[in-house]
Amino acid sequence: IGFSVDSQGVWSSQERLESALQDAVSLGFDTIRTWGTNTYTQRILAAIESLDLDLKLQAGIYITNNSDTGVLIDQALSLIEPYKEHVLGISLGNEQLADWNPSAISVSTVREHVQYVRNNINLPVTYNFAGETLRPNSSFWNQQGAELLQELDYVNVHSYAGFFDNRWNPSWSPQQQLDVLISDEALFRDPLDSLGLQD
Repeated sequence: IGFSVDSQGVWSSQERLESALQDAVSLGFDTIRTWGTNTYTQRILAAIESLDLDLKLQAGIYITNNSDTGVLIDQALSLIEPYKEHVLGISLGNEQLADWNPSAISVSTVREHVQYVRNNINLPVTYNFAGETLRPNSSFWNQQGAELLQELDYVNVHSYAGFFDNRWNPSWSPQQQLDVLISDEALFRDPLDSLGLQD
């Protein structure tokens, strides 16, 4: 589950953070994610360790075409290093490869980021894909998309299941959203399975 209790960049208290982490565990979550990695992420990891929580973190590095990527990655790896045992993996971006995103980041750029991280820390690497990126007509497939998927340790796909098109539609039901989600899951499985990524 996505995790942020710093209220849009305003840090409240360590007690609030620890309470939210304990709530996540009590609700049955065993994995949380962040979009960026900074001192707040380090506080999360320190709290997971000090409270001995059964919780893993997917640490995001929020890379955009305006980012100083090397600095961002180096800073993130430095913050994560002391808490590696609590880190499920590192995500090298969020939805920048979708055709609707005006970002100049390409698949080959993300592949370079993957290699850079692999050369500097021994942790699984992923990328947060918008579901549209894995659709058959996406430009992703003409940019070594299959090669990137095979280089990642696991694939993270966001499926919003029609939410953005229907959030103001009073007749849109939870069942319809679930039906779209199930359909999307099958659609995304096909290319992954064809690449031998069944697991």
